[in-house]
Amino acid sequence: MAMLNPKDWPVFLIEPNKYEARIASDLLTQAGVRKIRCEENSANALEVLQNLPATVILIELGVAPLGALEWVRHFRRDTRIGCRRTGVFVMTKALSRTTVEAARIAGANAIIGKPMSGASLMATIGKVMSTPRPFIECAAYVGPCRRAGIISTCAVDRRQPRGAAPAPLRLDDRANVIGALLAGAADLVSGAALSPDSIARLGEVATMSQDVDKGGVLRGIAASLLRVGARKDLDPDDRATLASCLAALQALAATTSAAERAAA
Repeated sequence: MAMLNPKDWPVFLIEPNKYEARIASDLLTQAGVRKIRCEENSANALEVLQNLPATVILIELGVAPLGALEWVRHFRRDTRIGCRRTGVFVMTKALSRTTVEAARIAGANAIIGKPMSGASLMATIGKVMSTPRPFIECAAYVGPCRRAGIISTCAVDRRQPRGAAPAPLRLDDRANVIGALLAGAADLVSGAALSPDSIARLGEVATMSQDVDKGGVLRGIAASLLRVGARKDLDPDDRATLASCLAALQALAATTSAAERAAA
């Protein structure tokens, strides 16, 4: 993804709120962008992009009828769209660890917290465009390589000093727990081994109190991920387990993100 002059960027903005769309458009215009196409409906956006090139795509997390994360998955897999490898930037007022991780899993390049400044918006776009990641296409995932993480405008998950033990999970924070499970599931799906930190966090979730995890869904997923992660070679049953865990976590992440947006 070449770093071009902003005036040459065809930017596609998917934002259902006209006021927010005006703000984003003004920020882009002030930065030198001259080609901006706005769309309120996410399903219509997929159709339009089949015939419209875009260098940058900005999408609000709460778009409809397809939510942003579901939209990204459709966009990346639709071979009728010539620009499906382009940078996708999710915008949200409810930036959280769960939202960031879910965006990474879906195939977004970056997530930007609202309200945005022109400096933060252009800096985030610049980082993505100047450091392109390999584009992965497989049955389980299509999008930029997820191992490098996802660019965010806010330090949602600060790195621990090298050699330091990971901070304990807040097991009473459902979003925090789902984020840790998503990270472990994504690593296993991509073929990477669980890191010692991931193993420690999954162990915390697998042994958490029944009062915190009523029904045992999160504990069961953590135990399954630990079991699969302990194997050197995955068989079809292991891969089916991973797919089931990832689907369940993505659904939980979407529900949790919706609750966070409603409370914001």
